[in-house]
Amino acid sequence: SVITGVNMGNLTNSLFFFADGLEAGEGFYNNVRASARDLANYRGVIPAITIKKFVSIDEGLTWLEADSPPGPLLPEGVTAQFKFTVTNTGDVTLINITVTDNVLGFIGLLTTLDPSDSYDFFA
Repeated sequence: SVITGVNMGNLTNSLFFFADGLEAGEGFYNNVRASARDLANYRGVIPAITIKKFVSIDEGLTWLEADSPPGPLLPEGVTAQFKFTVTNTGDVTLINITVTDNVLGFIGLLTTLDPSDSYDFFA
């Protein structure tokens, strides 16, 4: 799953100024036109996060992506284990990330996650 914010990216704000007939004493200079331009560049933040769920059927030795049914065969007597990898794919630190599974319920809370960092939750 991927969740992203509003894509602000790089933005430029342009200011233009024009003045006709600059005053000089009692008259105007012959249709002289003055102009100026100034740019202000800035970036908007781009918050984004991905989460990936893995399953282990061998006590956590290997982790498998089981996105499509039927998934791996769970041996008798073995309890499936799950790993949730959360990655900050945006350009700002994310705060108060709550991971909840529709079957397992609350998985965990991560107070901060810096850009490009990942964190694994286990259940």
